[in-house]
Amino acid sequence: MAKKKSTKKVVKKSGKKKAASPRKSPDIPASKKHLDEFRAELKSELTSVDLKVDSIKSEVESVKFEVESVKFEVESVKFEVESVKSEVESVRSDLKSLRSDMNSKLEKMDSKIEKLVAAVHRTNALVEAQEDRNRFVLDGYNQVYEKQQTLEEKVDREVSEIKRMIKEQ
Repeated sequence: MAKKKSTKKVVKKSGKKKAASPRKSPDIPASKKHLDEFRAELKSELTSVDLKVDSIKSEVESVKFEVESVKFEVESVKFEVESVKSEVESVRSDLKSLRSDMNSKLEKMDSKIEKLVAAVHRTNALVEAQEDRNRFVLDGYNQVYEKQQTLEEKVDREVSEIKRMIKEQ
C-alpha cells in the first residue's frame, strides 16, 4: 500500500497553491506493484473459479452418467414388466382354455349322469311292472297251491276211507 501523504495545504510565499493530496482512497493513484498484485489476485481467483467450474462440470457429468444408468435400469424394468405382463396374459389364456375344457367335460358328465338317471328311472319302472306281474303270478300259484292242498286233503281222506272200507270188508 502506498503511504499517505500529509493533507495539509502548503502555501508558498508567492501566493500559489501547491497541489493538494487526495483525501479519499478512490482518488489515490495505484502503484505498479499494487496493480501487479491485484492482477495476480484476480488470476488466482479466476483459476479458482475455473477449477470450481471444472469440478461442477465433473459432478454434472457424473450425475448425467448416473441419470443415464437409472434410465437404462428403468427401461430394463419396463421390459421386465412387459415380459411379466405377457406371461400373465399367457397364463390367463391358458386358464380360460382350461376353464372352457373343464366346462365342456362337466357338461358331458352332466349329460352322462342324466342318461344314467333316465336309465335308473326306466329300470325302476320295469321293476315295478315286474312286481305287478309277479303279484298276479304269485296269486295264481297260491290258488293252484290251495287247490292242490285241498285236492291232496280230499285224496288223503278218500284213500283213508278206501283203506277203512277195505279193512272192514
